[in-house]
Amino acid sequence: ALPISDVLQVKEFLGEEYFIENKIPSERIHEFLEFSIIEKPEIKKHMKTGNQTQIMMILEELFSIYHKRLETNNIDKKNE
Repeated sequence: ALPISDVLQVKEFLGEEYFIENKIPSERIHEFLEFSIIEKPEIKKHMKTGNQTQIMMILEELFSIYHKRLETNNIDKKNE
């Protein structure tokens, strides 16, 4: 697991609204960010330099991957 502070820093930095607008429900933001930082550890480097644009560009890619993953998980559950 990641240090919880990494996840919270990114969440604070971009604000909850940003994630909700990108169809990440607030109860899933934490999970999404853990997934994001594991997939793209360079997010932490961009956090240190405060490079919001870079972080958003990375997250843009990951939103769709994460949504697909959620759909797949939901399909799995339906088929049980």
